[in-house]
Amino acid sequence: MADNSSDAAGHDELRRTGLGRGRKTVLAAVAVAALVAASAWGLSAVLGDAAEGQAADAGSLAAYACPAHRGGDDTTADRGGSPFVPEHATKALLCAYRQRGDTLDLAASTPLPGSADEVTALLNDAPRPADQITCLAMEREQYQIVLGYADGRSLLVEINANCGTAVHGESVRRLVSLSELLAYWPV
Repeated sequence: MADNSSDAAGHDELRRTGLGRGRKTVLAAVAVAALVAASAWGLSAVLGDAAEGQAADAGSLAAYACPAHRGGDDTTADRGGSPFVPEHATKALLCAYRQRGDTLDLAASTPLPGSADEVTALLNDAPRPADQITCLAMEREQYQIVLGYADGRSLLVEINANCGTAVHGESVRRLVSLSELLAYWPV
């Protein structure tokens, strides 16, 4: 009888080595898949946080443009915010709205021809309301101002012509002169 024990041992050794390489390949593939999944999850978490940060910042907009409709604003009291709006806006857009039925629809938009610094300074210098704000029941044009910044963000300030107020997020300011604010735009 021939001694096949050395052949069997060699064959087992090859099988173990091949199996070892196969296990390493499988483990490497699993590690790569886990890394890709973790990277995708991390990226979605970062993007999700950025989107949540924008949504949490009341008055922020996804794009530098006038919204098609204007919502109602709460002009009863100031609830925070100093400065009222961030300084160093690079551009400002005046959005004019007219009453059509139950909604205020965009009637016109006018870009600011000059520097937005004077507009943000005027808004930031506006006083906080001392007490309850009284609004006149008039059907007159209403406004919003979209401020654009160098980092790409935009924010919205609602101007209520009937109440003489500016609202951004949780803050309300009483406008000393609406005509002074509107004079920055060639309307």
